[in-house]
Amino acid sequence: MIAVTCWRWGPLFGPEYVARLQSMLARNLQLEHRLYCFTDDPAAVPRDVIPMPIPVDLAGLPRCRRRMHQYNAAVDV
Repeated sequence: MIAVTCWRWGPLFGPEYVARLQSMLARNLQLEHRLYCFTDDPAAVPRDVIPMPIPVDLAGLPRCRRRMHQYNAAVDV
């Protein structure tokens, strides 16, 4: 099984973008997978997506540095 991650926070992109990604993965990815979404609003992600909190200590960093957190070995997925 592989883990696929995405990030969603703030008002720029709504939860429909996560749902669209989930739908595309289900149609096109033949491997068994789980979709994890780093988000500040876990209630807004679709039911089958696993929400992950955005760590508070990353809030002041540039976006690219925040996204690098997904590769942190301390994250339990």
